[in-house]
Amino acid sequence: MSSKLSIVRWLVVVLLLTVGARAGLAASASPPQVLVRIWLLAPDTDAVQLAHAPLTALARESLPQPYILARAAESGLAWLSAHGFATEILDADADTARYMMVDMAGPAAHDDLSAGGRLLYADESRALWRLPTGAEVHASHHAWLLDSPIRLLPRATVPAPITVTPLPLVQEIMDQVNLARLLTYANELSGQTPALINGQPYVITTRYTTSGTPVTQAVNYMIERLQRLGLTVSTHTWNASRPPNVIAEKPGLSPGAGIYIICAHLDDMPSSGLAPGADDNGSGSIAVLQAAEILTPYHFDATLRFILFTGEEQGLYGSAAYAQMVQNEDVRGVLNMDMIAWDNTGGPNMDLHANSGVAGSMALAQVYADVVSAYGINLTPAIYSNGTGASDHASFWNVGIPAFLVIENYWSDGIIAADFNAYYHTANDRTLYYDQTFLTNMTKASLGSFAHMAAVRTDCYWADLNCDSMVTTLDITMIADHWLAGQGQWNYSRVFDGDHDGEITIVDIQRVSAAWGWSGPG
Repeated sequence: MSSKLSIVRWLVVVLLLTVGARAGLAASASPPQVLVRIWLLAPDTDAVQLAHAPLTALARESLPQPYILARAAESGLAWLSAHGFATEILDADADTARYMMVDMAGPAAHDDLSAGGRLLYADESRALWRLPTGAEVHASHHAWLLDSPIRLLPRATVPAPITVTPLPLVQEIMDQVNLARLLTYANELSGQTPALINGQPYVITTRYTTSGTPVTQAVNYMIERLQRLGLTVSTHTWNASRPPNVIAEKPGLSPGAGIYIICAHLDDMPSSGLAPGADDNGSGSIAVLQAAEILTPYHFDATLRFILFTGEEQGLYGSAAYAQMVQNEDVRGVLNMDMIAWDNTGGPNMDLHANSGVAGSMALAQVYADVVSAYGINLTPAIYSNGTGASDHASFWNVGIPAFLVIENYWSDGIIAADFNAYYHTANDRTLYYDQTFLTNMTKASLGSFAHMAAVRTDCYWADLNCDSMVTTLDITMIADHWLAGQGQWNYSRVFDGDHDGEITIVDIQRVSAAWGWSGPG
């Protein structure tokens, strides 16, 4: 255990600020609180009961034995005792304390960081630290803050299980993943080639959340490319002095089918100097962009949202605010991609991080594994039921929304060693070190999984572009707009390529026009 603890000390990121920088959270007049660990004998039943207790839950873990971490005053402790819960007080002064959870199953730290704070416990799965008063924290892929309350009650709607049966249309979707386009986007986002933003070339030297103009330009880069696809694009401001999240939406055909999100964080590290962030997380960001390009022309029962989050590296701030905002919407599932381009062993092993404490999370991760198997994609996924909380999917777990993380071989399962990116959070995290085949396969599997999750429609006549069982002037307008938007840029989709010549041209518009007046069954 001592070697594990030494690893933890390299994981916790603590930069002390001036005295009192966070002391504005003055002690309130409310009763003093403690941090308590509450052991769960019947995890789901106990969690529902605890949802009505006078306490604030901060984390739910399943290993080595299920438990919940919570802040509780004397009344909460009395309630726990009266209801027969076994407890352990971890911190007797929790009113204004901040806590950081650290992976013990993850790799050793790759940041040159200082230890700090006080260790409250450590086991084979997690370690918990109390941070020094007045500390500013950078989270990492090994550690995350417990700053927000979590939801213990299950959501009213839990997605029905999804059976993966291979569909030619989904194979068609995955076949459109274009490595050349992925690399173009990656090189532009990581500053290795200039990006065209607002009609002007610009080199994105960093996407660090507080970098000002560079990260703002990265946000603009994504907005422009998503708008060209005809999607409804909006931004979500989580802090007036920070770059916003970017959200693009494609409405579904069935209002009762809910919303599915495919996402990645756009911001990167290190905090100063060049920060290309090609793998972390340029790789996830470009996969979201390609997902939007390829999936937009298709039809789905569910509404699709393509989201780029900011503030992830500082503690999931962008996604936490967004998840809080949409927690009462009918979000059925979230697929989060974070670091999907590194494979130094040729495994090709990868991880799916789910949460057995959130209804539907494990089932969604299983969909991904089933897609890999059903379509013969050269990946070897490992599903973890007590997955890391160190990326944006965890923000959705905290409000009870099913989510899972797609990531390269980040954890060791005791048989296969972790293969973590050696250039993580350095100026050398560049596309030069991509495993291009691995990136392509990870992107294909993600798009195929998302298509199954959101129920891609297979019953639309080829010229019926809005899938309303008629070919009308609306369909002609749709393909004309798509053709015009594609002038001078890559904007190809097989859905619009009626003559299958690899291009969207006036001929395709004429073919749809010739089908005008067709009406489907009924």
